[in-house]
Amino acid sequence: KSESKGASDKYYQQEIDRCAGYTFDYTRTDIGWYRQWIELPSTVQGKQMVLSFDAVSKVAEVWVNGRKAGGHIGMFGDFSLDVSALLHPGKNLVTVKVLRNYVNNIQNADKVTDVAVTVEVTQRMIKDLAHGFFVDDPAGIWQPVKLTITDPLHIADVFIKPGLTGAAFDVTVRNDGPRERLFSLRTAIGDLETGGPGGLYSGVSARDVRLEPGEQRVLQYAVDGLQPRLWSPEEPNLYNFRFAVTDGSAGSGDRDGAAVVADSVTVCSGFRTFEARDGYFYLNGRRYWLRGANQTAMPLGPNDARLADRFCRLMHDEHVNATRTHTVPFTETWLEAADRDGLGVSYEGTWPWLMIQSTMPDSALIELWRVEWLELLKKYRNHPSLLLWTVNNEMKFYDNDPDAERARLKMRIISDVVKEMRAIDPTRPMVFDSNYHRNKKKYGSFLDSIDDGDVDDIHMYPNWYDNSIFDQFKGEFQAKYKNAGRPLISQEMSTGYSNNETGHPVRFYTFVHQTPQALVGKYAYDYADPEYFLHTHAFITRELAEALRRTDDQATGILHFASITWFRYVYSADSIQPYPVYYAMQKALQPLLVSAELWGRHFYGGTRLPVRVCIVNDQDDAVLSQPAVLQWAIQGADGRVLATGSEPVDTVGYCGRRWLSPKIGLPAVAGRVDAKLVLRLMRGERVLSANDYPVVLASRSWVADKTPAITLVDHSGWLAEWLDTLGVKYTRYETVEAALAAGSSGSAAGVSGAASGGGPAAASRPVVLAGLNPGNASLDELGKIKTFVQGGGKVLWLNPGTMATVVYPEFIKGVLDSRGEIMNMDIPESAVFDGLEPLDIRNFYNGKTEPPTVCANAFAVVRGEKLSAPASFTRVHGYLSGDMGQRVAVMEKLRGFPVVRIGDKGVLYLSQVLLEKAVTDPVAGRLFTNMLKSLAYDLP
Repeated sequence: KSESKGASDKYYQQEIDRCAGYTFDYTRTDIGWYRQWIELPSTVQGKQMVLSFDAVSKVAEVWVNGRKAGGHIGMFGDFSLDVSALLHPGKNLVTVKVLRNYVNNIQNADKVTDVAVTVEVTQRMIKDLAHGFFVDDPAGIWQPVKLTITDPLHIADVFIKPGLTGAAFDVTVRNDGPRERLFSLRTAIGDLETGGPGGLYSGVSARDVRLEPGEQRVLQYAVDGLQPRLWSPEEPNLYNFRFAVTDGSAGSGDRDGAAVVADSVTVCSGFRTFEARDGYFYLNGRRYWLRGANQTAMPLGPNDARLADRFCRLMHDEHVNATRTHTVPFTETWLEAADRDGLGVSYEGTWPWLMIQSTMPDSALIELWRVEWLELLKKYRNHPSLLLWTVNNEMKFYDNDPDAERARLKMRIISDVVKEMRAIDPTRPMVFDSNYHRNKKKYGSFLDSIDDGDVDDIHMYPNWYDNSIFDQFKGEFQAKYKNAGRPLISQEMSTGYSNNETGHPVRFYTFVHQTPQALVGKYAYDYADPEYFLHTHAFITRELAEALRRTDDQATGILHFASITWFRYVYSADSIQPYPVYYAMQKALQPLLVSAELWGRHFYGGTRLPVRVCIVNDQDDAVLSQPAVLQWAIQGADGRVLATGSEPVDTVGYCGRRWLSPKIGLPAVAGRVDAKLVLRLMRGERVLSANDYPVVLASRSWVADKTPAITLVDHSGWLAEWLDTLGVKYTRYETVEAALAAGSSGSAAGVSGAASGGGPAAASRPVVLAGLNPGNASLDELGKIKTFVQGGGKVLWLNPGTMATVVYPEFIKGVLDSRGEIMNMDIPESAVFDGLEPLDIRNFYNGKTEPPTVCANAFAVVRGEKLSAPASFTRVHGYLSGDMGQRVAVMEKLRGFPVVRIGDKGVLYLSQVLLEKAVTDPVAGRLFTNMLKSLAYDLP
């Protein structure tokens, strides 16, 4: 509310009284009032005056000096009102009534209609006006308002259709005066950086055009033969396009430049083309890969120019060249920043989850959405940063509506909107829906009757909702989803969310979906150091980004999600700070990328590093038109070089990839060394690209240190041989019964390992059971394991699976059948983790190019005094709802324990860990020998 200090109460009240029938009810919470006094000079007499609102949420009525000027319905669209007849010289009062609710009394408004993966879609979201993803239902004047005063002969609209050597223009001129007008139109184009209108071009575009009162005309023309500096995210060159209407009867003034300008409009834009062609994107005629990240901080500061500039600049410096305006469309403030700072934009619609599943909103609401959405296209189509129009987010009715005919009806509705979008802006590719993928098998020839856009867009959440990042190491994305002739992208490739204050994962996912626990276990909670989650998030996001760039040459871009969670204090331009994921992605998104394909991160020193290196060139044709050199080094944590070498690199063309298999010898080390692989692509002294990857190097002596002699039953095919390489002493038996009997009696009779030699008596040795199955161990023998432990024996039973439920039904009630790549330390102080860090027990390498799993499955346990579970495994993406009993039931299917310790008079470890990977992974080896030491030395 704003009032001029000079306004008298009497005059103020008179103005209020003039709003005939206009009730000011201050008791209603869904109504807001805005008043503004405007002082106008006498020169406004006879002028065209237009009041423009960039956006009002959700229903607006505008009154000027007590008379209704008009209104608007919608949250995001702009609207303009001709108030020439309502304003006058002197004081004027503009009053705006804003209603929060367009649809009143929605029954069960907060009832969940459907769950879009994790988002609970409520009745309000599908039965109210489109309001993006603002869940707190905000209302009010939330974008700028301006009063424009012009000659009645004025420019009403401008559409710039840029090319590489010029542009085509649609300029709408309107005569709102009382008499016929004769005019000419001038166009001037000046470089924004060098200044000066008309520096690139200046000329008369139309002469002696007549307009009757109330008439408007679209003047279409083109300018060509120019040599502009093109706009791209890499070089965001901008120009001022000035259009001037000059008043005159014969246009002579246009010839000598002295004509009177009735009205002028300046639009900041650029020269560029962006198109979908041959299954790819082309920017300025060249194939282009979207190295993207979304969503931005725009919803937190829609009109904060400093925040917009800071955030867009951070993204640009991260080598991000595109973003998506996820669920909340950009404002003018943010699009201007994207133009300046070089950030391509996929502009997404205002109604996420429209018509999801079986829902069908009222047709009037759909019509209001359509009109508002098309208004936005018209408003923002001159921004060069805007590359794609995306209709909405994850409507997905084409996949999920059980009624096939209704699904086709919905597709026709969106198709009609896409056709209208093309009519308004034929210069950009269209995305039918963010997550839409053309399904020829399902819809067949029906697709020929609709316009389903130009692009296939797949949303994925590796290691967060679904599969592993390592499932994308061999081009699986394009192999599964590529449709010939259509660009394949992902506008939502997410790996999780950290909050903007501490760096811990967003609590909603911790408490409802358990996804952070799948990554870092108990370190997801607020009492833990957030560094564990931040490190893991950075690792997963970067590895995924690099894998997709290395292998998906048939795709044309990935927009990683959500960049707003890659920063602390994201709401302030002065305080925003990048999290580790930002710097990790800064490496992964280098235009010229040198990238290592590593299927594991723990290696024995003195071996050859199993790595392939890919060079991806998104930069230009010239940078690798000559051979270069790949330099590699293994560096310790202190930066000391432990090993180094180099390999020649042949040329790599633009949009090309070149694979190398450098022979990298890992240095022999003493104990454990936290190191990193450093890669540099060089030409002479110039670093063309650089990257690095943390690795753990260890010696076999570090694995075998203080490992006790053991009694062994080995049907695994690997364990005895590996123990021999470590020099671990063991006595081997063919049957469980014989091994347990030897342990009970203290006899060491049996087949000894090559390095067995003396050692402790068999009675004090841990018994290790490996590779047991019904063919080599009877139920009677398995039952003796329990008796042996109750008598004081110590046993490590590897991969018992469901056999453990037979022997220990009071402790083991089932097996969670899920291979996992990540285990977490639930009892980090346990002796089984001696020498290991919390993030070590994941991604065990077995020498193969396959996902680096760590456990075959995990036990469902009955908690009790005798049982402890040092390590846990959690499936990605659970969903906890209902009462506590229902939530517990879900957790039983979601989380298990790969390592279980049962303490009786003796001790038994049950392990579902894939410890056979100890042959190639020293962390797996150390975990194994730690279990033996825990048993032999009575360590908890």
